[in-house]
Amino acid sequence: MKAYRSIVARIGGVLVLAVVFAVSSVATAEGAMVLRLSSGGDVVEIEDGDADDSNALEGAITFIGDVGSFVANVATGLSKPLLPSSPTYTEMDLNSVNVSSAGGGTLVIELTDTDFPAMTNSGSFTGNVGGTSQGTLSFDGYKNASNVEFDTTNADAEVHLGPFGAGAFAGTDNAGHAPLGMYSMTLVATIVHAGANQSSFDFEIVNVPEPASLALFALGLLGAGAAARRRKLNR
Repeated sequence: MKAYRSIVARIGGVLVLAVVFAVSSVATAEGAMVLRLSSGGDVVEIEDGDADDSNALEGAITFIGDVGSFVANVATGLSKPLLPSSPTYTEMDLNSVNVSSAGGGTLVIELTDTDFPAMTNSGSFTGNVGGTSQGTLSFDGYKNASNVEFDTTNADAEVHLGPFGAGAFAGTDNAGHAPLGMYSMTLVATIVHAGANQSSFDFEIVNVPEPASLALFALGLLGAGAAARRRKLNR
């Protein structure tokens, strides 16, 4: 009987661990990227993998269709796991081609993702953009310790590019930030057309540790390698 109780106790312990692991896995699951386009009260919101997502790859969303007065749009958002996401390098990308009708109007394109890995050192948040337009475009990027979708308030780091007028354009902006835990990033593109115009762009956000932090990280790796070699020679 004692042996039986011992077996039951061990099985019960295994089941408890399994339940704890399952709950922990759900709690730490990465948030899904979301793409949102809005114009004149018309809003389209697509989560990675939705039926309206024309891109089958995980970590990529593509919307093809019309939104408000913008009659032709091909917008693609890229994030983890397709793009790098680590404590030493994180990247998001939003690119789009947008055509408006004769009445023109304003189109706002937002891309957001959460649960980027914590960065234990201070970091550098950089935005780069390039494209061509027949209207006016501006771009904003936000990194937030709130780890909440579409959070553009009280950002721990933010970049702003533009406004850019008609013709080819390019720009970059950078902001530093302190160490922080898991965080969200949100990219916002605002397009204003006065008539039947076309715009296209590629807007990228990169988050990395400060150069000094990277140097310390590299020195740590070199030190660990040297110690390993010494241990091998002393055997």
